[in-house]
Amino acid sequence: MWAEGTLFLEVGDAATVSASTAFTKIGEVDKNGVVHQLGSTAVMGVVNPKTGVYVVSFAVAPEVGVKFTYRKDIQKNIPFGSDKKYPTMRFDITKMAIEAKSRKLGAQYSFELIEDYKNEFGESFEDKMVDYLTTTILTEIDSETIDMLFNKATESDSWDMTLPLTWTRGINAWYETIMPKINRLSNTIYQKTHVAGASFLVCSPVTATIFQSMQQFVGVGNPIDTTMEVGTVKAGTLGGMYNVYTSPLCEDNKILMGFKGSKPEETGAIYAPYIPIQLHPIYYAEGQPSVLARSRYWMGVVRPDYYAVLSVTGA
Repeated sequence: MWAEGTLFLEVGDAATVSASTAFTKIGEVDKNGVVHQLGSTAVMGVVNPKTGVYVVSFAVAPEVGVKFTYRKDIQKNIPFGSDKKYPTMRFDITKMAIEAKSRKLGAQYSFELIEDYKNEFGESFEDKMVDYLTTTILTEIDSETIDMLFNKATESDSWDMTLPLTWTRGINAWYETIMPKINRLSNTIYQKTHVAGASFLVCSPVTATIFQSMQQFVGVGNPIDTTMEVGTVKAGTLGGMYNVYTSPLCEDNKILMGFKGSKPEETGAIYAPYIPIQLHPIYYAEGQPSVLARSRYWMGVVRPDYYAVLSVTGA
């Protein structure tokens, strides 16, 4: 009952109860059956929602008439007027079936290799092997993530980098003509999501040459000093609006545009590692040491309208 409305405690304002007697709400019953005071009249008590039995105490005994009134639709009690109607919203939490993926990568080597590596570089080969396995698995996951975003993007467009025969302002000026395409896709993302336009661009290092030749591009200095995510390196900003990231995992002549906000819900894709990179103990058998690294995870796109792809033709 309480989930669909509210229970009120009311008292009459006349010496005798009649059909015309007006009642005033002085208390409201919460979901636990506790009476809370409304207004200046002091009242307290409890109500058993199953049996209907109640115990109520008043600071000043009412003159006449005490009753409980149930309002099934709480919105009728909002002071917009009894003759006013307005639309309502309903929210649901939906569940999505997912299937976790596994990646495994192993390596075998010899004791002679361990000794030679130690003598040559002065480092433990087994420690380096762990780094190699971890980096390789993470690179494979990064590549899978980038491919997924390119394939799931809902908007696309193309730009021809071929210099027209009638163009007389130079190649760098022609590269500037890519900006209207980028801005259009960004505005389309904003129009469809009602959140914001694109906040980043991702492309291969070769395709990034286009941006690096534009006056609107501002580099970040040494890219290796910047934070890396999904196998990308921040190269700079474009037009003061877009962060430009490069990755050798991206296909040449394709640019991924997307939005990612500061809140957890402001993202279009999810990567959930159930088992991060986990190493099995090094196994020694017949003079052939071996090690295994594995990971179990799920990834998916929940808001494909956050992404768009711009293809570069004529390269």
